[in-house]
Amino acid sequence: MEWGRRLPLVERVDLREVVTRAAAALEREVAPADVELLLDLSPVPPVAGNADQLQLAVEHVLRNAWEALMSRGGTIRVRLAAAERRVTLAVSDDGPGIPDSILPHVFDAFSSTKSIQAGLGLGLAIVQDIVSRHHGEIALTSSRAGTTVTFAFAAVEEPPGARRAASRRRVLLVEDNPGVQETYRMLLEKAGWEVGVALDADDALLAITREPADVLVVDVQMSGRDGLALVEALATWHPHQLGRVVLHTAYAYEDRVRAVAERYGLPLLEKPCPFDRLLATVARVAGAGAG
Repeated sequence: MEWGRRLPLVERVDLREVVTRAAAALEREVAPADVELLLDLSPVPPVAGNADQLQLAVEHVLRNAWEALMSRGGTIRVRLAAAERRVTLAVSDDGPGIPDSILPHVFDAFSSTKSIQAGLGLGLAIVQDIVSRHHGEIALTSSRAGTTVTFAFAAVEEPPGARRAASRRRVLLVEDNPGVQETYRMLLEKAGWEVGVALDADDALLAITREPADVLVVDVQMSGRDGLALVEALATWHPHQLGRVVLHTAYAYEDRVRAVAERYGLPLLEKPCPFDRLLATVARVAGAGAG
């Protein structure tokens, strides 16, 4: 599995399967040692993301724990649980712990060497980057009694396309300009819409994997992967969401923008756009999607 390649975060991932595969990969890879691996994997809701990337992160942490124990033996415990729409995964070992001088820097690339603490260095920097891409959290605690790494992710509670009957219609605003975000959020909410915000294509893919949107208002020029990249990704990964896109950009005159809009039959609004026109377009797209 590759780390540097930006894989789409578009799957509903079962972390029990991720941990099981990571544990099997570790057992195939490492040399025999007096290390026991105990898995406590409660049923949990799925999380949004990429299963291969999450497996890579878990493999790194399991390998760190195994290397901390390989010369002395011990136990690695993996616990998966869910509470309050969050899924947590904790990997603990009863090894010697990480020296206090290194602990503040464990997520820095090449912060230590294997002669000090096996498995540290680039590995945890990779893990932190993967977790960050998934809008998750990671924490590490360590003492002479051992080390625990804890992941936390938002749970996906509903199946794709399912919506609570009482909820408002939802717009995902894919826009990296804070001023535009705030103005449009305020105006759309005043018009009765529930509004989510994504900063680029990757952010938007993760958001709609967690919860599909009735309409996506998508800027083209963004600091991360842009709006046209999002449209192409939707065509591949979320085709049911493609017809809900409204392109909203100051670059509406560009041939490449018009070509994508025409290819997929998407509304194309040029910034600055009168809000009543934007609102009418959003309502029309939502109505077409509901039909």
